[in-house]
Amino acid sequence: TRPPYHHRMARPLFITLCSLLALIGASCSPVPLLQDTSVVRKGKLKVGVGAFMSMPTEAKTYMEPDGPGARGTVDSDLQYMPLVHAAGWTRYGFTKELELTTAFHVPTFAITIGMKWAPIAYEPGDVVSLALSADAGGSFVIMSYVVGVGLISSFHLSDEVSIDVASRFGTMTGLWSGPALTSTVGMSFGRKDTFRFAVGYTQG
Repeated sequence: TRPPYHHRMARPLFITLCSLLALIGASCSPVPLLQDTSVVRKGKLKVGVGAFMSMPTEAKTYMEPDGPGARGTVDSDLQYMPLVHAAGWTRYGFTKELELTTAFHVPTFAITIGMKWAPIAYEPGDVVSLALSADAGGSFVIMSYVVGVGLISSFHLSDEVSIDVASRFGTMTGLWSGPALTSTVGMSFGRKDTFRFAVGYTQG
């Protein structure tokens, strides 16, 4: 049975307020992880691939550990230069609300492992769902680490289309070495096979 109507309306209001606060706090961000609030069913495994592009907007942005004084083109300022990388990932469902994720990024060769917990998991007919994520890992190629926590809200236009709002605080190999707050807005299409697109901004 479904909960009473007033209980169902309280959840979307709470999640909407959390999402707005996350966006206001971050301003808006390029995304290290591309996901919605869905959780893979218990015992099921899903795989995915994605391409990401970030564009530094700060002047005097250099690739580490090269930086000023290095030889060749690595000495150039990366401001407004598109930086593209790809990633592949797996998702395994532990329970109705919890899944394990792993990811591999190139060209940084970073490996990450994470968990996603959906305290308000999506059910057909729901308007809003909420998930929390945590990830950690690193790259032995450029000797850096990844660690972050995130909040994801999905606003479901139908059973197969949603608007996703996410904020993540942490580091990301190849993009930024210090803690940063990244917020994104995107859309997801499909349930069995899902395609996602997102844009955002990182506040260092």
